[in-house]
Amino acid sequence: IQAAFTRTFAQNNPIYQFELNGHPLVLVYDEAHDIVNLFDGVLNGTKAEFDSIDFRGKTENGTLNQLPLHNGVFWMVWSHWYPETQVFN
Repeated sequence: IQAAFTRTFAQNNPIYQFELNGHPLVLVYDEAHDIVNLFDGVLNGTKAEFDSIDFRGKTENGTLNQLPLHNGVFWMVWSHWYPETQVFN
């Protein structure tokens, strides 16, 4: 399963915790740098608990592992190859 996030969604949800295929993930939008990063939501073998996170994945309890993310892909191209993509808008 693939997931796609609109720019507006990321801006309105700068720290978004969710699950994909039952695995916890964290999407982080940093307005100052205008970037979106995706992190593994597991830290030290358990679901990450934190009060704050920066665009590098650093939390008060440790740093989350960054995952691959494809920014700026045209939807018409992406949806052709991944028609089952879950869209967050």
